[in-house]
Amino acid sequence: MSIMSIVRELTKPEQTMYRLGEPWRLHGASGFIVPIHKAEPHNERGYLMIQEAEERVTFTDSGGISGVDAVNSTGKHVYIRKGTMLKGVGTQSRAPVHGFVLEPRKETVKVPVNCIHQTHGISDGAQFKAEGVAPMSVQAALGEQRKTWNSNHVSI
Repeated sequence: MSIMSIVRELTKPEQTMYRLGEPWRLHGASGFIVPIHKAEPHNERGYLMIQEAEERVTFTDSGGISGVDAVNSTGKHVYIRKGTMLKGVGTQSRAPVHGFVLEPRKETVKVPVNCIHQTHGISDGAQFKAEGVAPMSVQAALGEQRKTWNSNHVSI
């Protein structure tokens, strides 16, 4: 749908499938943003972001550096963006090498990841918590383990 089509729809409030949100701007910015939302019944997503899934998606160390085991018990698809920080609890922190959609099923799925720190050990069966995103330098290097390690010049 083109921008002009959206504008035309917004000018016909009796037929529109969009609504305008509250305008906002960043502190010190010269412009502002007016969010455009889909109106009901078109506004419900068929998926969750990993941050919305909370404890209903579990990540476990597979014992290898290139994948972590995930179980999605949310009942919906869950999107994990590239570079999401999977903070290790007693194991090496990892980040997915690309965006990944976990299907809503109780079986374990392997999520392709890179280790963040070359010098930290891994512990098979240890847990992870999705927590923010890796620095941009790390995200840009994801996909090739050696580059990911070399890109990490900050403490995570």
